[in-house]
Amino acid sequence: MTYESLQNVVYSLEDEKVTTDFSRKQLTHLHLLHFRIVDPSMDLNSYSLGNVDWKKRVEGWKLQQEKIMIQMTNKYSEGKGDFEGTGSNREEL
Repeated sequence: MTYESLQNVVYSLEDEKVTTDFSRKQLTHLHLLHFRIVDPSMDLNSYSLGNVDWKKRVEGWKLQQEKIMIQMTNKYSEGKGDFEGTGSNREEL
């Protein structure tokens, strides 16, 4: 929203009503804005990811990364380098 369109919004605290005075041009600009619709079933807070749950998730991710690194170190120790013709220490064979 532009500053001019924000000026047109008048808040009446006594009546607890909000009146707006938008022109057609301003409404078309509002149509182009992307709004995020909050779905409680898909919201992160609804998963109740507290500190304990988050730590478990991070630990699982770390274990996966360690498993990948072990597989890669085993690959290099067998002499299977990244490129054909290279050994575990990347020297030409």
